[in-house]
Amino acid sequence: SNVSSLEELREFGLKPMSVLRAINFYFIKTEEDYQKVLALRKIAHEADDNFSTDHVSDEDMGDIYDAESRILVGSYRGEIVTTARIRFNTLDEPLEHEAHITWPSSLPRRDQIIEVSRAANHPEFRHGDLLIGLFQFIAATCRHEKPYFLIGSWPKMVDFYKKLGFQETGLSHGEPLWKEDQKILIVDALPTLLGKNVGPIYWNVAWRIVSEHMISNGVLEPTGIDKIRLRVYKAFGPITRLITFLRQRPRRA
Repeated sequence: SNVSSLEELREFGLKPMSVLRAINFYFIKTEEDYQKVLALRKIAHEADDNFSTDHVSDEDMGDIYDAESRILVGSYRGEIVTTARIRFNTLDEPLEHEAHITWPSSLPRRDQIIEVSRAANHPEFRHGDLLIGLFQFIAATCRHEKPYFLIGSWPKMVDFYKKLGFQETGLSHGEPLWKEDQKILIVDALPTLLGKNVGPIYWNVAWRIVSEHMISNGVLEPTGIDKIRLRVYKAFGPITRLITFLRQRPRRA
């Protein structure tokens, strides 16, 4: 398309089934890209009215954890429209959230966790599959030695993440910059990719493509029960595509 955003396409009365084919995902390497990430974070949070103050700069969107993480972005026509920060922890390194809470021993160890934070989508690219695509890319990095993904979520997004297989930890914390507290959720990614802890519709929407890729490359080794479950879940594929079509089908205004 010749439009500059998903929202602009919708203004013509068109609702595309997916935007992912137009998005290029990569990890940033330049200072220029990092400044664009900071600007996108600010734009996204302003659109959601998340700030507790009106005096916020792009630089306020960065912190020490940016230097310790890999920053994933998705770009459309050279402009960064989605981003998330991925941090691979060691046993001796405190989690990002441990600056505000005490991590309970009942939850997985630090070295088993990949922290995902600072996720942001451009307001003109929302209500599509861009966020799903972001998590698909992140899930493809999962390995047996680090099977858990940890996120902080605004309250309004908790139900969505739970449908993807995330579970509430019962932990939450606030920061001076934000109006609301973040709720901390965790997911055991490998079983979820095999259909556990997630329903068949959302598995097909979010995890099927990653699951099939990781099985074909030997990262995932489904048991006999897993294979039966996956066969049943894949049978929901046509229903999932129909639901997606009805919700996102192109139509004239």
